[in-house]
Amino acid sequence: MALNPVRARLVERAWDWPHSSVGAHLAGRDDGLVRVQPLIDRAPRSADLLDTDADDPAFAALRRSELIGRPLGDAEFQDAIGGRLNRAVWPGKRGRKPRTDGRRSKAKR
Repeated sequence: MALNPVRARLVERAWDWPHSSVGAHLAGRDDGLVRVQPLIDRAPRSADLLDTDADDPAFAALRRSELIGRPLGDAEFQDAIGGRLNRAVWPGKRGRKPRTDGRRSKAKR
């Protein structure tokens, strides 16, 4: 989300957007609206992502994960997160779910 203004070509760099928490995160200190320590504790180098070109193909996996609302990581990490949440975190089959009452859907009639 921090790079949305960059992708929209509203600013050249994420920290130039005045309505963003990026400045506080880059400075490493709270700004009255944002508490930065929780993110620093989890991802101390997250600010490095802001220097990545928004069109960089290496950034695609992170963006895709953000768009579908699924965690980014290898299979072991995904399984661990799924176990802790007690739910599937892998993307499922796309499209309409099949009926469970034995009737055919209108589309197949």
